[in-house]
Amino acid sequence: MQSLADAIEERAQSHISSFQLANPTIAVKIHTLQRSYPNNVDVETWSGNVADAVDRHFTGKSNLILIGHSMGGKAALYGVAHNTHGLGDLTEMVVTINSPVKALDSYHIVGGGSVTEYIRTSRVISDQGVAASLGSYDSSDDGLQVGTSKHWLALLSSESAPLSPQFDFSGLDPYPQDMDDGLVPISAQYATGADAVYYGEHGHSDFGDDPSVTVAVADQILKYVFGGTIATSVEYSRGVFEHHAGLLPFTYRWNDSLGENVGASGVISHTNGSLFKWQTWQDLVGTCSPGNRASSYRVSITSFPLFTRLGRTGWANAGDPTDCALSIESRAAPKSHVVVRWKIIEYRPLAEGLKRDHYEISVTEGTPVVGITNAFWLTGELGDVRIGASSQAEGPFRWFKGEFKVYFQQNVERNVIDEIPLYPANP
Repeated sequence: MQSLADAIEERAQSHISSFQLANPTIAVKIHTLQRSYPNNVDVETWSGNVADAVDRHFTGKSNLILIGHSMGGKAALYGVAHNTHGLGDLTEMVVTINSPVKALDSYHIVGGGSVTEYIRTSRVISDQGVAASLGSYDSSDDGLQVGTSKHWLALLSSESAPLSPQFDFSGLDPYPQDMDDGLVPISAQYATGADAVYYGEHGHSDFGDDPSVTVAVADQILKYVFGGTIATSVEYSRGVFEHHAGLLPFTYRWNDSLGENVGASGVISHTNGSLFKWQTWQDLVGTCSPGNRASSYRVSITSFPLFTRLGRTGWANAGDPTDCALSIESRAAPKSHVVVRWKIIEYRPLAEGLKRDHYEISVTEGTPVVGITNAFWLTGELGDVRIGASSQAEGPFRWFKGEFKVYFQQNVERNVIDEIPLYPANP
């Protein structure tokens, strides 16, 4: 936490100067206290340690801002929500950074089992309550209480896809079915009540190792405290998709465009009554649902293929994504009947002025040896919420069901310093 503490103190000076310029009768002083505790204690003990340190070093002070990374953020939420040794009475705001807010036992860990069993078996850390705190203790209610009665800023990050190797340790992805930061799934890093801010594709501790990430995190915290616009993450849409491997013993692979839906669809049929000549028809079909845009289309002939053909087919107005009209050319041999089935795939972009923020993809059901290997935004347009996803399953018969969620940025104004009461001036 040292680099983050340094960045906050250094970059706070410009915020202090601006605040004092606007409030010339008020002097702003920042006092910081850094603490790190053994990771082999439970969340209650850890929060008690924080409260005791505050009591010793910040005697008489209140309106504290607690900034906790990982388990430290979980302990901060617990201590404030449960008012451990009076810590809740003294705290105005909690910042969690990549913290395991939700119980990690609800997530699939590499090799199966649970996070609690994994910790106890691997002895990565001595189990003196920490395994239960990480695995089975859900801090969602603590966070809701803190977010409702005080302020909770949750900073989150993750890899780009569940099986991305970006933040794998020793070549293993700890959560092969979820997007994670190397230690905590992104969906576990916040809950209802948080002002959740996604700060990018970064590993669990990148904010302490990469100076540019350190500065970005520090700036988010300082804007929240001294007043500014915060781009919080709000869910826009969600959906499911699934794939099943076939009978053969090899790897089946799929590429999906997520965030689309079937709009208009229908059937075209024509009969050629001529005895000698092929006949051609040009049909214009389909419209966009209100507010949607054209994405792709599917056209196929269901009549006898030797005597029927598809000709030039495409968007009637390719330059206008709001126009889903489809031009379909079909042909039939003499005394033949052509049948064409068509459907239009469309998507709903964000409203004008809104920007997409991040997505979350996970495997929710299925057999072993399946996975989502890659994911990305389909286009560079900030209002386009479609996601490209690559997945695979080993045959025969293995399958999976996936879920995706898309989030957009909602700007909110925060100014915590105006809620902190003044201390009397020194004599």
